[in-house]
Amino acid sequence: MPAHSRRSRIVVAAAIMCISMLLMGCWVYEEFVSFANDGEVPWRTQKSTQQTDTPAPYYDSGDDAAAAEGAASEAPIFDNQNILAVQNGGTSPTFKVSSPTTVTKIQNYHWNDAAGNGSTGQISLKAGDGKVYGPWETVGTPGQGDVPNAYWTASPNVTLPAGSYTIIDSDPGTWSQNADSGGVGFAQVYAESGK
Repeated sequence: MPAHSRRSRIVVAAAIMCISMLLMGCWVYEEFVSFANDGEVPWRTQKSTQQTDTPAPYYDSGDDAAAAEGAASEAPIFDNQNILAVQNGGTSPTFKVSSPTTVTKIQNYHWNDAAGNGSTGQISLKAGDGKVYGPWETVGTPGQGDVPNAYWTASPNVTLPAGSYTIIDSDPGTWSQNADSGGVGFAQVYAESGK
């Protein structure tokens, strides 16, 4: 067997061994994290593991006990986020409720080209008849890559009559949107469950 052919086989075998060891190491790490988190690997709960130029939004629930309590008392009624790259300049989304609904939380996404924001603003709702609910001050939480104040969360706890509502953000210039959302700002609305 020629020396160069034998050398090529050795290189290929070494490369296969290295890739196998790397994959095994990733699997061991994932299983360790899964065990440490009582069987839940946080990144498996995201909509996708696809990497984009602009990180997709994710929800960091913070305290697990508070998240579990919140999950039992509220549920999403509107969510127009997607995993594609985002730009600034979102327009106001509209959602409908078919019966009186108590809105507990509204969360808008302001990734702002990885700069985030030094502070947060206000969120309000405008009914189809022109009545405005709010504005409500928001609390900021970091977004992907620890971008400061990427999430603006208002907790209005307001009961809305059946109808159509437009979400108004005090800083649409940094409100994340993309072509997949039709240029509409990323938002999530939660309401009391069972209502």
